[in-house]
Amino acid sequence: MGSQQLYSLSWGEFGTSLTSTVQVLRGHGEMVDVTLAAGGRIFPAHKLVLSAASPLLMELLKSTHCHHPVVMLAGITAPDMEALLQFVYQGEVSVDPTQLPSLLQAAHCLDIQALSPHILTTEKTMTQISVPVVINDSLREMNHGQNHVPMRDINSPLLPVRKRKRKQRHSSETDSVKWAVAEGVGVGGVAVAVEPHPMEHV
Repeated sequence: MGSQQLYSLSWGEFGTSLTSTVQVLRGHGEMVDVTLAAGGRIFPAHKLVLSAASPLLMELLKSTHCHHPVVMLAGITAPDMEALLQFVYQGEVSVDPTQLPSLLQAAHCLDIQALSPHILTTEKTMTQISVPVVINDSLREMNHGQNHVPMRDINSPLLPVRKRKRKQRHSSETDSVKWAVAEGVGVGGVAVAVEPHPMEHV
């Protein structure tokens, strides 16, 4: 058989088109399959986009069998969550200098690698801003209380947490919730709980 000539077909605006499409889908709340809850607000999103931005979130979402999980993030404010989503969907975000430390902290806790370096260069002054990282162990004390929150290292895969047997249970609502902690800065870490979306029970 003789060699056949191949035609190379290129989509010149592939990256731009893909980025703009997922932004529109998120803005309209269409085809979303995960909901993030932070700072008293909910943020519908797409598992694929979150997984591409964060290995931590990828492992967390892979470990749950929920069709549409709700990921509750204690320790991250709503403005920081909105800024993080804008960053992972658009590849850039503009924030006030006063918000930068908490935003970097949240990115570090969620292992958003493109935004987690602790030394940044500002566009205007081209000077480096150093954000110190201090691990706070206050959440470790929760392990000795009634909550029994299992600890997870930020660099370790988030696997389903085995439930501890207790003599008495006052509620079965927590049976489906898996907890993990990503240590961070200032607020003492981010507690992450995953449970099914309410619509899955309808």
